[in-house]
Amino acid sequence: MPINLDIDQLRAFATVSRTGSFTRTGELLGRTQSAISLQIKRLETSIERKLFERNGRSIGLTNEGERFLVEANHILEMHDRAIALLNQPAVSGNVSLGCTEEFAAVHLTDVLGSFQRTHQNVHIEIAVDTSLELRNGFSNNRYDVVLAKTAQGETNGQSIWREDLIWVIDDKTPSASILLRDPLPLLVSPSPCLIRHAMTAALDNVCRKWAIVGTSEVNAGLQATVLAGFGVTALPRSAIQSGMRQVLPEEGLPPLPQSEVRMFENPNDGNDAARCLASHIVSRLTPSGV
Repeated sequence: MPINLDIDQLRAFATVSRTGSFTRTGELLGRTQSAISLQIKRLETSIERKLFERNGRSIGLTNEGERFLVEANHILEMHDRAIALLNQPAVSGNVSLGCTEEFAAVHLTDVLGSFQRTHQNVHIEIAVDTSLELRNGFSNNRYDVVLAKTAQGETNGQSIWREDLIWVIDDKTPSASILLRDPLPLLVSPSPCLIRHAMTAALDNVCRKWAIVGTSEVNAGLQATVLAGFGVTALPRSAIQSGMRQVLPEEGLPPLPQSEVRMFENPNDGNDAARCLASHIVSRLTPSGV
């Protein structure tokens, strides 16, 4: 009897493999943690294969899960492309898109790749900059669509992505040589920077002394100095690289707020291509999307 793969189960599987969390996957797909767990169980039952290894709080793909993920992503891509072709109008034109480095590194390939396959007559110009410069550029009509980090509680724009901010150090230097130093050595981006402010404000709230020992305008610089053992920084979870480790709560650093990316667009500017791109971004990245 042939096996019929369920798209929702495949999407749950692909998302869990990316997030490493049933709870986070449920938040992204608009379902409960238990519903996601049930979908994965039903998928494993239908294909008679174990896709995940569960070890306490951590979860990882089995060897068969790794192989199956490649094909699952291909199926999801073809499915989403077919839906987009049916539901999105044929448009042409130019779009100026501005986004942060963190968003570009993690999401831009998927978002733009899937958009260009269904809207080949739209030309997109991309700029990667700080959130402040992007917001200023949008106010001055330099960008049609902007994806920028925002302060906690901001309601302007549309929420597109939320991600935990994590304290990180390199995984080779003894943690005590960094975390027990007084003042705490911080690696940050230049002001104004929302993550920098979140770090220093959290430390000030618990009366922990800190000193800035290195700055970089780009994540790559912060990642390099962390890996060299210069100090501690905070990064979105998706920006943590091999060779880094999360500072655990019991190691004494205060919790950090989530990093939120919001989208800013002007729906009344007459640029149908920009509206189509904005709609596509929402559909790809928000829980209610395809």
